[in-house]
Amino acid sequence: MNYKKYILITLGILISLVLIDILTGIYFWNRLHLIFSSSTFNNIATPIVGIIAVIIYSLALNISFKQNRIIQSQHLKPYFENELIEIEKKLKSYKFDLKIVESKYDECNGINFTSVIMEQLTALTQDQDYKDDTTLLEKGEVFTRTYIMSRSYYNIVVFLASFTIGIDLKLSFNYIIEFADEIDNSKLLKVDIEQIKRKVRKDLIGQYISYIEFEKKDRKFIPLIPNIFDYQNIHDEKIEFTTISETLFSESYELLKTKYKKASA
Repeated sequence: MNYKKYILITLGILISLVLIDILTGIYFWNRLHLIFSSSTFNNIATPIVGIIAVIIYSLALNISFKQNRIIQSQHLKPYFENELIEIEKKLKSYKFDLKIVESKYDECNGINFTSVIMEQLTALTQDQDYKDDTTLLEKGEVFTRTYIMSRSYYNIVVFLASFTIGIDLKLSFNYIIEFADEIDNSKLLKVDIEQIKRKVRKDLIGQYISYIEFEKKDRKFIPLIPNIFDYQNIHDEKIEFTTISETLFSESYELLKTKYKKASA
């Protein structure tokens, strides 16, 4: 343990100083035929011994404080691990309706939604109406809500709108954001906090963050979708084509990334 090493080094230095002082005294006693004075020796030795005692006591208190923090953190850790399990259950309970689209997944929830989104984007790019419309879009064609509603890929757009609106997704992510605040303000050790956050990143938000970062990095390869429920232009019949990450889908991205950033080495 590091503290034991520090104690031994400190003691070694102090003992060496005392020995040097004694040997130096013996040398001069022999040369100058001085008489040994016990009172003088006590006046020199007593403060040194006192300093050593204070240092050892301080180090012992520090070690005891560290050990108490470790014990306290170990007692608290199971509580937060159980909280994490409950949050995962809540996220799985958030269901997005798959009835209007064809999917290989049994359900779409707050955990696996990015996989379902990618599946539906793939299906979108294979739809002939969508191919025709994106070709027209590249030529400057403007589309309306009424027109999109008549296209064969409309159901996919409606499904994806569950995420572009962002409301349900934000509600589910609120649990994870509040959880980050709770563990940051707890008396857990930093190593235990990082371990729990690492599990959150891996199991709950990793795919969401990776998906958005992928879209931002390779936007030209991402299918554009008609944002039919853009509340900023809800009264405008004309609609914009955009990527999912450019909608309210990304609203929680920055906050989650900040709350669960990896601890610096």
